[in-house]
Amino acid sequence: MTSERGDFNLTGPLHLTDVDWKNVDHRRSVAVCLVQGVYILEQDRQENRQGPEALAAPWWELFHFRLHSQLVDDADHCSSDRKRAESPCKRKREISRQLET
Repeated sequence: MTSERGDFNLTGPLHLTDVDWKNVDHRRSVAVCLVQGVYILEQDRQENRQGPEALAAPWWELFHFRLHSQLVDDADHCSSDRKRAESPCKRKREISRQLET
């Protein structure tokens, strides 16, 4: 059963198409969406929703984040995730740091 609350097209901040990172309200909205995305990701996992049926990705993709890795706790099979902003400059710095170590 798909929750209306989990459907980004119904409950997500579709008005926030251009994020002003200096605006505290915009940053708060992004943080809320990332947290909501984690909850929806866990629901996707529990309900075996994958591919086009999965609901979690739009909660972070609107802000140019992508799922880097999904962590699943073996004890209770609860998932967590890491998201990373797509930024060429940031990516170059990360690669440089990895090469240095």
